[in-house]
Amino acid sequence: MPGYQPSLTVVNPGLTDSAALARGFQLYRDNCAMCHGPDLKGLDNYSDMPVRDLTHFKQYKYGSTDQALYRTLVYGIPRTAMGNFQSIFSPAQIWDLINYIKSRRTD
Repeated sequence: MPGYQPSLTVVNPGLTDSAALARGFQLYRDNCAMCHGPDLKGLDNYSDMPVRDLTHFKQYKYGSTDQALYRTLVYGIPRTAMGNFQSIFSPAQIWDLINYIKSRRTD
């Protein structure tokens, strides 16, 4: 899995105030909702590859820890539709997005 070792040392700054969650929502809406849907539950008709329901952390194939979520967003997941966002998002934006997704967890 790309980025496994570097992702083990990242630490979530834990910004979950309303401004950080609003920034995360904006990032999600502009960059993720086209595949994962406006409600984070995935779109059935997106592609021939499965798209994860982001509200069910127990279904995350590569883990749902802060480090696993960071690794997925920064490096992507090979052989899936999940690309990498390393050159698109700053580290602060990655954490805003992670904390927004975590705020929508249902399990």
